Amino acid sequence: MGTVVLAFSGGLDTSFCIPYLREKGHDVITMFVDTGGVSAEQRTEIEARAKKLGAKDHVNADGAQEVWDEVVVPLVIGGELYQNQYPLLVSDRYVIVKRAIELANARKTKLFAHG
Repeated sequence: MGTVVLAFSGGLDTSFCIPYLREKGHDVITMFVDTGGVSAEQRTEIEARAKKLGAKDHVNADGAQEVWDEVVVPLVIGGELYQNQYPLLVSDRYVIVKRAIELANARKTKLFAHG
């Protein structure tokens, strides 16, 4: 069916996706984008989990600087607040999706998934 790039955190939702996508006939390449606060040991554990669940390949990427430059700084400068209460800082997902789509393009697939 084709190769799918899966934005992978190692949690329950994305862990379910690997065997599910494989059952549907896809090869799965997982990608973990570290947007800050994850140790090298944790990244290794996430990769091992992906491969144990059947990922054909796994890519770790560092996205912390991008989150700072493209999300945190503009939101702080803009003074944007979520529900007028606190900074809107859960937008690291935009960086994760951007990096995963770049990987999909590099691997010549148009299939992308997330948990």
